[in-house]
Amino acid sequence: MTLMTYLLKDHNGTHYFRGSLPPALRPFLPSPWTGKANFKQSLRTKGPAEAKVEASKVLSVSIIAFGHAESALPSVAFIDTASIEDDVISEMLAEDETEREDGDDRRRKAPSLVPRPAHMAVRAFSLPFLLAHLFKMPYVEIQVRGGVDASS
Repeated sequence: MTLMTYLLKDHNGTHYFRGSLPPALRPFLPSPWTGKANFKQSLRTKGPAEAKVEASKVLSVSIIAFGHAESALPSVAFIDTASIEDDVISEMLAEDETEREDGDDRRRKAPSLVPRPAHMAVRAFSLPFLLAHLFKMPYVEIQVRGGVDASS
């Protein structure tokens, strides 16, 4: 015959009922078990069949003690998830609005993204013009029609 998990047998053969107590309920349990981690009581029997009968009685007592301890717990306020969601969304929208108005850090980190005044504008030159200027050669514009060089 197998024993239930909350039944223990000591070295003399006496059976005990043992159950663990939830940490939140420990301060609110009745006096013999206040602050203890385990609910342990002797069943005063050495026979496994009688131990099961006595364990069911002690189990009902422990359930009643748990019920009293749960009723003594301080009440937890109801958390309104809709209001939390509204607060988070409004904060995110406010942050987004300030970023849109002030700009993000990329503008401060990369000056090339900041618009330049007209007198500081970079002029675009063609590659042949730049090469001719670099090597001090005369620049001759070559016309290309339909992707084929007209000079050839």
